[in-house]
Amino acid sequence: MKKFFKTTILVALFATTTVAGIKKDAPIDINASLNKYASANLTGAYSNARIVIDNDESFRQKIEMIRKATKSIDMMYYIYATDQSASLFTKEIVAAAKRGVRVNLLLDYFMNYKNLDLFNWMRAQSPLIDIRLYGRPTEAIIKDAIYMTTPCPKAMAENKCAEPTGIENAYAVMTPQERAQILDQRHCAKDFDVACTNEKLATVDAIIKKAKANHETMLSFAPTQMIPTKDPKIQFPISAGLLLSGMYAKNPKFMGAVMALTQAIDKEAQIDWAQGFSADDRAKLKKFFKLYWGYKTGDNMGIKLYFEAKNDVDVIEPVFTRLDRYVPTQNAGPLPEDKVRRNQDWDYITDYLHHKIILVDGKAAMVGGRNIENSYNMTVNDAKYVFMDTELALDTKGSGMKDAYTKMFDFYPLVARLDEVNKLMPIDGLVNFYAGAK
Repeated sequence: MKKFFKTTILVALFATTTVAGIKKDAPIDINASLNKYASANLTGAYSNARIVIDNDESFRQKIEMIRKATKSIDMMYYIYATDQSASLFTKEIVAAAKRGVRVNLLLDYFMNYKNLDLFNWMRAQSPLIDIRLYGRPTEAIIKDAIYMTTPCPKAMAENKCAEPTGIENAYAVMTPQERAQILDQRHCAKDFDVACTNEKLATVDAIIKKAKANHETMLSFAPTQMIPTKDPKIQFPISAGLLLSGMYAKNPKFMGAVMALTQAIDKEAQIDWAQGFSADDRAKLKKFFKLYWGYKTGDNMGIKLYFEAKNDVDVIEPVFTRLDRYVPTQNAGPLPEDKVRRNQDWDYITDYLHHKIILVDGKAAMVGGRNIENSYNMTVNDAKYVFMDTELALDTKGSGMKDAYTKMFDFYPLVARLDEVNKLMPIDGLVNFYAGAK
């Protein structure tokens, strides 16, 4: 947000100065500029525009648009729910496809991944239904998921160290001999953690290279039908897919279970250790991990300098190396720009598709702020909230909106097909995890 306001202020300041040969205070044709750079022509192509304010009326008009479609339905939404109003949308979309209408549905990945089973069912009803998710995991995110679910069997087999004891409250009053014994344990464990980290990094590198050689689309960002698969048996580790599944479903319990299982973390000890934490303890721990992540992946040296100033490096370094063993702080790549790019991927991973558009036969559209969910579609419903919003229904023939939608729908660097989603991160494990819990 700070960056946004800084940019806005700078733009405002420079607007009154000479830019690209335009003299100060020279009149600028805003419409011409927008038409030149916009993905769709903004003037002279829209007609019969009507403002729609009432939720029920908006719902009725959109359903009617789908029912009247003869060639195509193009939809783009942040939320596509599974409640009553969304179910009617699903029913009408399937009916339209079965009468020969091509349906394209682009949805936000993070918000809608949890409904993957529904989308797979919809696609199975007709080959004319194509559903894609915006916000695919980047190569850096996939690499980190593999790292966090990869064991180090060689290092573990060669490990001769006893597990170090924790940072005891009485550490300050120990004898030099007692301190030396504990530090020896920690240094031995540190060597093991470094060996484990290096083994995991090598494993991740080998998996990614093999996937690229096999032209895996989740890494090459190319349409499946354009690049033949050399060996369909080569797949990403299912454990990494499970972790991504939990992450995109926003389910930390499932993510924790996957990491504990794949990295041989003592789950019972982990639970016992965390049970005594107060809300304040958890807040402080979260702050510590943020500092640690900043130090290991960026330029934040503050946390290490703090411990160095207190002569506690021998205490904190083993903690750092243990965290490195589980957390992919060294997984970015050898070059500084690799680290920058990887950190940007994590920073912007939740940047979402927030459009709400339905375009029918390339000539009738409704755009605005309503998602496909009861809260937006019905004035009276059992949803927790009722959102009153505004939409614009308009005729768009010749506007270029259809072409602009297609460009977005086919933007493979960020858009994933359902077959890619199912291959990389099937939802079965997450669903069965909850079925077993019940």
